[in-house]
Amino acid sequence: MLARKLVQMESKSVESPRYTAWAEVDLEAIRHNYRHLKQIASSQQVIAIVKSEAYGHGLEAVASALYEEGAWGFGVVSVDEAERLRAVGITSPIIIIAPLPAFHAERAIKAGVCPAVYDLAFAQELSKAAERLNREAEVHIKIDTGMGRLSLGGESAVELALATARLPHIKVMGIYSHLANADCFDQSYTMLQVKRFRDCIGALQKAGLQLPWQHLAASAGLMALHNTGFNLARAGISLYGLWPSHESHLLFAVKHTKKQEPNASEARLADEFSDGGFLRPALSFKALVMQVKQLPKGSCVSYGCTFTCRRDTTVAVLPVGYADGVDRHLSNCGEVLIGGQRAPIVGRVCMNLCMADITDIPGVAVGDEAVLIGSQGSETISADEVAARIGTINYEVVTRLPMHIPRVYLNR
Repeated sequence: MLARKLVQMESKSVESPRYTAWAEVDLEAIRHNYRHLKQIASSQQVIAIVKSEAYGHGLEAVASALYEEGAWGFGVVSVDEAERLRAVGITSPIIIIAPLPAFHAERAIKAGVCPAVYDLAFAQELSKAAERLNREAEVHIKIDTGMGRLSLGGESAVELALATARLPHIKVMGIYSHLANADCFDQSYTMLQVKRFRDCIGALQKAGLQLPWQHLAASAGLMALHNTGFNLARAGISLYGLWPSHESHLLFAVKHTKKQEPNASEARLADEFSDGGFLRPALSFKALVMQVKQLPKGSCVSYGCTFTCRRDTTVAVLPVGYADGVDRHLSNCGEVLIGGQRAPIVGRVCMNLCMADITDIPGVAVGDEAVLIGSQGSETISADEVAARIGTINYEVVTRLPMHIPRVYLNR
């Protein structure tokens, strides 16, 4: 199997872990999520979005597992990521869905990957690079249907696509856009973007430009939209077992759970899908207890003395801080799991250390496992919970887990 042959992945024993802090990535959970998303996609092929180290889960291992599952292709953020996928034997289409600098054009062409064309100047540089290499550059045209971000919209998008297609050594393989509001209950803006995308495709086809691949929906759109007539969809955050938003989770419940009446209350739907529905989170973040210490009542903990012990307190010191993926905003408000129980983070999170109050958890010893994201016993701390505590989204929580934290791959 490709993932086994090409990626040397660690195995781990809970009794004697090899690291003081690590992230466990369950590849079977990712495969499971992909299979369910492919069923939802129906006749659409699925582009597995593995950009930014597969959302923090590890690029090569995740992509290799999804390659084995039959993913149509992969979306990356740079030519570096594309080259790494080619280096482990992935031959599927790879689309660079972020702006590519002109000085990386030749590398992209040599790697046989599809850059996104978002303005004519870049397309012209790509054409020149392909001519120098005596090769053909395959591209996907990126258009703006309402995101207000990269590329052009309306008639300008049509002109961009047609002008790009006329360039020598350029072959337009597809067209795509991105939805701004698909993870919300109100889908009116999403449907406006769908219409704009269809109008653009229609104008291009009328002008004689064939577009083999068309993709608009990412994770939220994939779950919210049906029968759009496009033949590709991009699966990103959902591959890793996380919902794009709380509203997208509820919207999926409304659309896909026939036993729910259309006006089912949000509270009832949330209760029905409190287990996460079909998605299985793939990542856990763990560390070892490095010291257990006793602090008398009145003692202060960490910088700024923001926590004062109101009783004689037992503290566990963990070898992870804000440089290691533990957000500083979790100071005095976050929790970790130790001994199957929740332990509050006390004092300010330091660069490479944080402290947890384990006074009410008897028997904790140096070397015990602490869970910052994931499950232990009957308790779970999800990426969504961490995101809510620090005022962000689950995407940021997992993608910001730095790569110096070892990834340990399970079910490889």
